[in-house]
Amino acid sequence: RQERPTASRLLATASIDHRY
Repeated sequence: RQERPTASRLLATASIDHRY
């Protein structure tokens, strides 16, 4: 299953990555 990188996902990932 392939999911496209959406702005929402990118934002969430960036937020989590920045937090940790």
